[in-house]
Amino acid sequence: MTCVVGVEHAGGVVMGADTLGTDDDFRATVRTDVKVFRVDDLVIGFAGSFRVGQLLRYSFHPPERPDDPDDIMRYMCVEFVDAVRDCLNSGGATPTRDGVEEAPDTGVLVAVAGKVYMVQADYQVARSVCGYAAIGGGSSYAMGALYATSRSKNHRARVLTALEAASEHCSVVRGPFTILSTKT
Repeated sequence: MTCVVGVEHAGGVVMGADTLGTDDDFRATVRTDVKVFRVDDLVIGFAGSFRVGQLLRYSFHPPERPDDPDDIMRYMCVEFVDAVRDCLNSGGATPTRDGVEEAPDTGVLVAVAGKVYMVQADYQVARSVCGYAAIGGGSSYAMGALYATSRSKNHRARVLTALEAASEHCSVVRGPFTILSTKT
């Protein structure tokens, strides 16, 4: 469980995440491997399997993006997701049941071209009209904080406030927090 948040603004995206890792036996570890990181000119954050996050951080090679900003959603739904699936399959992070691939139970936020896209566990891609997103166990608390701070122009502070709200009210979210920014 975790909390990853992303906020769009005129100059790019600010994304942040907590550092807590939990397991099936309810053991909690504040980890040194971060849940939000850069891959080329993207910022990627994940909630769920650390193996998926490690593969995305160290093995993933994003396909070339189209020049036309109107093609970004199609790019994310097709080329990007296909490249993610290939990376996860080759890294052994997609289990199979009766010969059928099962998507890992991991959500991903991607900051690309100044926008935040959510890649759900079933590989569907979504982008919210509100200009911000959150995934993970603390996402509801973070979304409330992002809404409450929506008039603020301090985007980094909004991300930090959202993560702090999630940490305060959700047992599977804990700092320290990692916060990164992109520029358009």
